[in-house]
Amino acid sequence: MSSEKILSEFFWKKIPVAIFRLSQDGKVVDANEFLLRLVGLKNVDLAINFLDEDQTVLPRKERRTILRNLLKGEEKVTINNRQIKKPGGKMIFANMTFFVDSLSDSGQNSFWGIVEDFSEIAFLKNKLRYRDDLFSSVVNSMPFELWVFDKNRKILAQSRYSIEKWGSYEDKYVSDFPLKLGVEEEREWMYDKVLTGEAFDGIERIENAGQTKFFHRILAPLKQNNSITGVVAILFDETEKIMAGHRADEIHDFLETILDAVPVRIFWKNTELQFVGGNASFLEDLGYESEIELHGKTDYDLLMEEDADFYKGLYIEVLKTRKPILNLKMWLQIPGAGKRYIMASVIPYFSASGSIEGVLGCYQDITRMKQLEDELMLHKENLEQLVDQRTTEIHQLNEELISSNDELQVVNEMLVNQKQELENTLEKLKVTQGKLIKSEKMASLGVLTAGIAHEMNNPLNFISSGMHGLEQVVKEIHQYTAGEGFEDEVKPENNQATVESLMSDLKSLMGAIENGVNRTTNIVKGLRVFSRMDEEVKSRADIHEIIESALVILKNKYKHRIAIHKNFETLPLIMCFPGKLSQVMVNLLMNAIQAIQREGNITIETGWLKRQKQISVRITDDGAGIPAELQKKIFDPFFTTKSVNEGTGMGLALVESMIKDHDGEISFTSRERDGASFKIILPQK
Repeated sequence: MSSEKILSEFFWKKIPVAIFRLSQDGKVVDANEFLLRLVGLKNVDLAINFLDEDQTVLPRKERRTILRNLLKGEEKVTINNRQIKKPGGKMIFANMTFFVDSLSDSGQNSFWGIVEDFSEIAFLKNKLRYRDDLFSSVVNSMPFELWVFDKNRKILAQSRYSIEKWGSYEDKYVSDFPLKLGVEEEREWMYDKVLTGEAFDGIERIENAGQTKFFHRILAPLKQNNSITGVVAILFDETEKIMAGHRADEIHDFLETILDAVPVRIFWKNTELQFVGGNASFLEDLGYESEIELHGKTDYDLLMEEDADFYKGLYIEVLKTRKPILNLKMWLQIPGAGKRYIMASVIPYFSASGSIEGVLGCYQDITRMKQLEDELMLHKENLEQLVDQRTTEIHQLNEELISSNDELQVVNEMLVNQKQELENTLEKLKVTQGKLIKSEKMASLGVLTAGIAHEMNNPLNFISSGMHGLEQVVKEIHQYTAGEGFEDEVKPENNQATVESLMSDLKSLMGAIENGVNRTTNIVKGLRVFSRMDEEVKSRADIHEIIESALVILKNKYKHRIAIHKNFETLPLIMCFPGKLSQVMVNLLMNAIQAIQREGNITIETGWLKRQKQISVRITDDGAGIPAELQKKIFDPFFTTKSVNEGTGMGLALVESMIKDHDGEISFTSRERDGASFKIILPQK
């Protein structure tokens, strides 16, 4: 029999590989049965026409190039990942290998093409039977390891793929192979079975140089003239696939460990709403030892019918809408496990193709949280009642204070009329106030006037009382020196005691007057700094003195309810407009005071930035804070959250303008109901 006929019979009938033959000019002239199956056609002519005419499978230009390369001496030409659209429309992915056979009886070269459909890699699992000698060109084109042994375990042939991987072992024996190919007794037994006509298909583990490899092994008898002459072995390296499976198992175990560790009950159901599995916490709630006890059950097996109906409605809604239901709070009654308050979620879960596979549910026992919420609600109601009660009391006290304030106002007017000097001082204050009110920049002074006047009333009381006492002492001295009414007292033994008593009273009255004058002086001094608003020439000033002056001016606004904390560093004098900086401090402190509705704290910190030659001032309160939606607007002119009588909306706008006049910076941080902090940076010069 000619080699061409042997090759034709071997290729066309025995090897489960799609093969076609090309003519010298690249035309497809023949194809075997496996190729017909691959492209889905019923006869050879249709397959030849499909391969030859469809330019997307193998264009003629490409074919001619392949043939030229083979004729130039290339052993084979491979095209990988070629997409082939079958006549029925289905797309397959294939590797194509071309080689030339020069053994034709006609003396002409034969060109062959092998198509490997790796869309379904299991095509090599069929039993392989060989009858004739293997042609080296076919063996070398195989994209997997192929070994041929005789009955004595001698290696007759191996594919080039295996040679490149392990080296050539032709004419050697299996015992010469350095790898441990599984259990020797099992291998010998399988080899003997194959020689009787059976075939084997399985996974074999091989150890090599400390590394583990896994091969998909196919063993089939080699036949010639209807007799078994040896064994054909095909090996696919499945290491990556199997190791990936091992890694997937490890990930599965890892995820299962996490699910069992989290303090949340988790379960999953199929589309029939039967339980498929659950984590350890969920099984513990049910009193189950393993998922086997849970598998296949429904809520009706575990819960009261009314509860089961409710949850069934949730699951059906999730399956229908394909959307999750999250964070439901409800009571759950599990027979034997007691009643508990839970927060539950139900979400759909999908397959890799996107079809819905069932629902996944989880819930957390928040019974303790529910109890705390109920307790807090009760405390809140009690607190609201207490606040209402205290508010009523405050209203009553406020009415009493208003009445007292009216009386004090009458006394204040009497004192102002009696003391011309202090009246002049107050008049100057009113004139200054009028000028500042005319200017938008000094609008805040109007807010301070009543407080300053009230603050000055205290030292006025000292002076008024002192002067009244002085008048009485002087009258007594006059009577004493004139002897009026002192006939019984003007005795030598009583003279010294009477004089000492009068002098003691006089000294005490003078001290009270001096105290009142000093306090009035401090207020006037603060106002003098505050009144230098319009000065256009910078001068050296002590920032601490400016802050203290502002505190004196504002004292009546905070003295009974707000604690002032000062953390001052040692600072150099700075070049500034003292009046403008005084206005800045007054505005910022006034804002802080007004932000504290009841009692609270204001902290004033100063610092020296030596490298930048700058000073910093930070004023922080624990008041109401600034809502986030208003923080971008607070420096805008005329923007205010205060009532009509509390501000014009120019305060912070003027502050920012004055700070810029000093080449300085102002910034702030605030959170609603958590106070505010304003920071000023000023250059030393």
